[in-house]
Amino acid sequence: MDDNSNIRQSAQFEEKRLDYGKPVYRDVWCAVIYYLVLGTVVGVTLWIWIAKWPEIEEHNENVKNAASQSNGVSWENNFDYTGVFVTLISCAVIGLLFGFCWLQILRYIASFIIKAMLFLSIFLWIFVTVLVFYDGKTSLGIIAAIFTLILIMYTWCVWGRIRFASVLLALGARITGVYSGVVYVQFITVIFTIIWCGVIAMCMLGYIIISAGQEGTDANGNITYNYDPNAWAMLGIVFSLYWTLEVNSNISHTTACGVSAVWYFTPQDKPVRKPTYNAFNRSMTTSFG
Repeated sequence: MDDNSNIRQSAQFEEKRLDYGKPVYRDVWCAVIYYLVLGTVVGVTLWIWIAKWPEIEEHNENVKNAASQSNGVSWENNFDYTGVFVTLISCAVIGLLFGFCWLQILRYIASFIIKAMLFLSIFLWIFVTVLVFYDGKTSLGIIAAIFTLILIMYTWCVWGRIRFASVLLALGARITGVYSGVVYVQFITVIFTIIWCGVIAMCMLGYIIISAGQEGTDANGNITYNYDPNAWAMLGIVFSLYWTLEVNSNISHTTACGVSAVWYFTPQDKPVRKPTYNAFNRSMTTSFG
């Protein structure tokens, strides 16, 4: 019997539901532009710190000499990065463990947590409003009071949906417990995001240095610089950072949604092998755009 005979026809569209026999790539042009931006930023960063390294080194020497001679203190770069790496790794591990514990808590008291967070937010805004009015800043107090009222109205509007949201959170926690690979995808995404933020910081710092013009010399003969980077170039770098962060977040989100769909549509007696890998693969290919 043909496998496609069990696939139901959509009542609204002329296509079969859940038919992955011929996957369709969505918005390929968006994926192409994204990868081009990614490659451009990496290429520019490498070009700045490799091809322009003599210029950057000269700039750093002049700045260091000027600072040392003006303050009378030698500027030595003996910073130990061991603590930074230990802190990053420790925070990542602790965050992963806390995430597992938090998912177990959500399975039982999701509704209580949602209500507690809403009431806590209202209480804090009321506290800020009273504090600002007590300090005599009426305009800021009025703004804080408006935000407090908006939050109260929001709580009133969503109160009837909290039960439904808590059920979804409990289901999400249960699915994550069954398919723990989703957590590792989130973890890898966070690691890549940290690395990308470092690349953007190096690109921005290097561009600011190489775009600096020499103003002249100081009293000690050190070159002084005028930092005036192109605003559009800086905006482009910031935009690439924001775009990449959003894409990373949506990759994680789409992967989690794909795994949840597998859990929902798959019979318990017919489990799917590697659902997280398959969902991540779709997130990075057919659904990437």
